[in-house]
Amino acid sequence: MAQETSKVEIDLPEDMSPEEVTKALATLLSKKPKKEKIDDSSKIFKKIEAGPEDEIRVSRDFYKGKEFLSIRKWYTDEEGTLKPGKGVTFQYEHIEEIMEGLTLMRDYLEEKTEGEE
Repeated sequence: MAQETSKVEIDLPEDMSPEEVTKALATLLSKKPKKEKIDDSSKIFKKIEAGPEDEIRVSRDFYKGKEFLSIRKWYTDEEGTLKPGKGVTFQYEHIEEIMEGLTLMRDYLEEKTEGEE
């Protein structure tokens, strides 16, 4: 398949030779466009005490450049460092449904507790 070509006419600065323009254009065209820098730092929204040295964190995290929301239990290792443990990570699109599910669970537990009194 033959590639189509087109001609473009440009006015060159008087002090620039056609070879210099060709070299400058080749340099510009070979550069990849810069990707916009994404803030890929984690952000902790909530810390919940889960024992004397452990906590549950609700946070925003990134994995392979994609943003995720996370609810994860963090534990303290033998050296005293907090490390991520079991948890759940999900995409932002699911947050409303997850919130709805948590609300239903809370309502169920409240009703169950009221029935035991």
